[in-house]
Amino acid sequence: MIVTVGGIKGGSGKTTVATNLAVIRSKVKDLLLIDADDQETATDFTILRNSERESGAGYTSIRLSGSAVRTETKRLKDKYEDILIDTGGRDTASQRAALSVTDVLLVPFVPRSFDVWTLEKVSELGAELARILLAKVII
Repeated sequence: MIVTVGGIKGGSGKTTVATNLAVIRSKVKDLLLIDADDQETATDFTILRNSERESGAGYTSIRLSGSAVRTETKRLKDKYEDILIDTGGRDTASQRAALSVTDVLLVPFVPRSFDVWTLEKVSELGAELARILLAKVII
């Protein structure tokens, strides 16, 4: 399963959710964590986890951006039981590439007015992507 942790609001905890899910899920699945966020916090977390644990992070982690997120995720999806993609807090080529191959989109948000207001924009982004993907299937 491919899960993307995304959204268009920064500071909502996307990387925290993605890295915690990676640690938990890697206990039962062979997992790949893709850091598609320009801040590279998931990568930093994995480096720290590898250095502090004799057994390593417990999962594989790579850093990708732009269309490589789609290309490499498609190429690697049969090699891992689960793939988690951490994206940045804005509408980027990396996030759109992740959304084009994901099975599940998790959108963490803090229940405050500014965060809740972004849900409509995220929904619009999802609808736009669905139209594009449907058009590709029909053609």
